[in-house]
Amino acid sequence: MSKERFFLVLFPVLLFGLFFWIKPGLLSNAQTPEEIDVTATVPATPTDIDFSFSGSETEGVTLNDGDQVDFTIQYRSNLGSSQLFEIVGGWDEGLIEGTGNYIDVFEYLVGSGTASSDGTVPVIDLQNRTITWNIDSLAPSAEYHSVSFSLTVRDDLTTENRISVTTKAEGSIFGNLLHQEEIGYYVQHTPTPSSTPTATATPTPTTVVSTATPTPTAGPTSTATPGPTNTPGPTNTPTPTPVLEALRFVSLRLTEVSANKVKILFKTNQETSFIFRYGLSSKQLTETVVGLARKKSHLLELDNLKPDTRYYFQIEAGNQKGDLIVSDIFTLQTSRKEGVVEINRGNSRLSFEGIPLTGEPFESVIVTKGLPLTVTLELEEPGEVLSIFARVVDSKVLGINNLKPSIPTGRVELIEMLPGVFSGTILAPKQECVCDLVLEIKDIYGGFFSTGFPYQVYFSPPLKILNAKNSKPIEDASLSISRYQENLKDYAFLGKAFPLITNADHRGEISLALPSGRYSINVEAIGYLPVTQKMELGISTFTYPTIYLEPDWSFKSRCLYYRQSAKDVLRFTFYHAQDFFASARARDAFLILIAGVNLLLFLTIFFAGKGKSDSGKMTRINFGFGVPKQVFNLLVDFWSVLSLFTGSFFWAYQGLVKVWLLLFLILITWIIKGIGL
Repeated sequence: MSKERFFLVLFPVLLFGLFFWIKPGLLSNAQTPEEIDVTATVPATPTDIDFSFSGSETEGVTLNDGDQVDFTIQYRSNLGSSQLFEIVGGWDEGLIEGTGNYIDVFEYLVGSGTASSDGTVPVIDLQNRTITWNIDSLAPSAEYHSVSFSLTVRDDLTTENRISVTTKAEGSIFGNLLHQEEIGYYVQHTPTPSSTPTATATPTPTTVVSTATPTPTAGPTSTATPGPTNTPGPTNTPTPTPVLEALRFVSLRLTEVSANKVKILFKTNQETSFIFRYGLSSKQLTETVVGLARKKSHLLELDNLKPDTRYYFQIEAGNQKGDLIVSDIFTLQTSRKEGVVEINRGNSRLSFEGIPLTGEPFESVIVTKGLPLTVTLELEEPGEVLSIFARVVDSKVLGINNLKPSIPTGRVELIEMLPGVFSGTILAPKQECVCDLVLEIKDIYGGFFSTGFPYQVYFSPPLKILNAKNSKPIEDASLSISRYQENLKDYAFLGKAFPLITNADHRGEISLALPSGRYSINVEAIGYLPVTQKMELGISTFTYPTIYLEPDWSFKSRCLYYRQSAKDVLRFTFYHAQDFFASARARDAFLILIAGVNLLLFLTIFFAGKGKSDSGKMTRINFGFGVPKQVFNLLVDFWSVLSLFTGSFFWAYQGLVKVWLLLFLILITWIIKGIGL
């Protein structure tokens, strides 16, 4: 054997020996298949955790504005060891019945979330409407544990239709969903008394106190009574002490979330300053923002944030007396990148029945309460948009203080009808108020923001036309509206361009929606003297006027009034009769009604034919109803002829199949009448 071949054989042997010299006992530690111990984790099942979800209000009841519902989640573990357990409570948007639209119904009651038995505090996510408890170690227990939270019905609901809404609770171990329970409710908005809208600023806030009002004087005073009679002195009545409501958070909302900025609006029931703490972990809120100005409503803006990052925050607020309250821990997620949706003055429009209500020259719009308005928004790059909602809000809601009752408002989702053109119809509030129109926009990157239209909307009572003598409404009074044209320096009649409803209803009211400007109104009614009136909408007045007409008692005027009234009634009856008989279902129902009356006559004649008294009257027992025989016969003949005429008409119009039963009943009625009477 040559040296080369010898070294080629020896070299692998030396390497193999060196390997086992470095790793001693490698072969000795090898195990046979019988010695290998295989372990596996079995996923938890719903029977491993007992879980229940309940509310303080019975499921299916109807809630109203401001109602509070307290929810309780009970749980316990049946496993043999401690496990990571997650509880998530949530509340969905409500479905407006009859529309298919969804709306925010519940609002989390700040501070209502309780800690678990091991001290785990909840984290509230307002973007996804959830509250979460991440329990690091849930040990087996025979006793139930519980956590709770509360929701309140929003006081600015956007509809008077009934709303159905669902709340839910989930329990999971290591992401494995074990339990999911739901509780459903109905919500019905309660209308508030209307108030006259004004353009004045918001009044200075006052401290919220109980209904007991203290006497403004330092103490009771004595009043001397003239005359010689001595009267006992006044009884000292103690001055009631005002009872301050406990300091609490009223609401907390996210108004804008972008890639590097968020806006948070929170309110307290007393004037407070605050410390805002936030950070990247619920246990490490290292950054702080301090607000020293004491007020009830705080709008906080955080910038220089990181995109696509989850932040946690908590608010501590205190009043002048030194009372402190601390909120729950909240969380939010910044968007993945800065949105590209831009809203400017020129690409948002408001209209009513084709009349443009907004534009560059207009700063305000005056709308009759309860009218439907069309909102249109044009975007150059709509591909980044996930959803757009238009909402009417009380102009004082986002102000420093709001001491007036909240106004129920309208909200609608805008649909892309044309490329880049979003549109929808929003129902105006039924209360008088000064409002703003707000757009709520969500983009595909997880961001959202709200922006207002550059004008205010005044919701006014309708224009009324009344009798100057007795203040009663004038029905069908005719209204002609002309708008002043700056370029022509003259008034132009709006009826030439728009089909406005300009006739008063039975209440003497006309609903209008007009932009600010100068208008000339001419009102006429048969039997009344005409009136022309000027008004400056959005300039000197923000509501539609009430116009009084003097009655004209001349003989000619009275004759014209009654002639026109009779003409209008006949025209109305003929118009609606045409609509009625145009429906096949209506015609069939009409035939059934006539046939039923003939059947009743047939039975009356059949059973009462031989039940005549000596006086020639039908007996009441035999269904004659005490009507004289001659009159009864005349009524039967008249109805039979009318039915025969109607049946013949329908026979020619619809065929014999539709009317054979009616004609048969008419024939039988006449035969029985001839035999029985």
